Amino acid sequence: MRPLAVLLLVLLAPTALAQERLNLATYSVSVEVGGNAPPASVNLDVRFGDSYVLRVGGVLYLLWETHETTDLFDDDELIPVRPTFGSGIVTLSRLLLDRRAQIEIGAGVMGRSNRNEQPEFPTTAGLTGILGFRVQPEPGDFGIRVAFTPLVDRHGLHAMAGFAFLYGFP
Repeated sequence: MRPLAVLLLVLLAPTALAQERLNLATYSVSVEVGGNAPPASVNLDVRFGDSYVLRVGGVLYLLWETHETTDLFDDDELIPVRPTFGSGIVTLSRLLLDRRAQIEIGAGVMGRSNRNEQPEFPTTAGLTGILGFRVQPEPGDFGIRVAFTPLVDRHGLHAMAGFAFLYGFP
């Protein structure tokens, strides 16, 4: 019985010491290309319980129109007319592995509104999932996230993927 206890102590002690040395950011802001809010979105990740992440994010696009000016010296100017496309997402993920590089598995909800009804970004609401890899940033440092982010909505199953740059702060 004692050899088994010694073996467990030897195997688990380095893991416990490594966890104490990790100084991972509690909050991180990310810019994601692709994912559930293409072409890009901004997200806030809140890490809690050492292995969970709550992500809240979205994007708002404005429709821009060209208006001619009467001034001879001014070129035509672009002005925002109205919000055209918006998307919001809330997910909860479990982080596997007790180190800076982690596997992320999660689920959440996503809604998207599109006034122009472009076929590539229809108005919808649905359930989303996350299966990915992330390098969790330390405070004041950068990390990355690469994930498969499928969406299930009234239009069916949409296979999407995203790549994000994260910046961590305490």
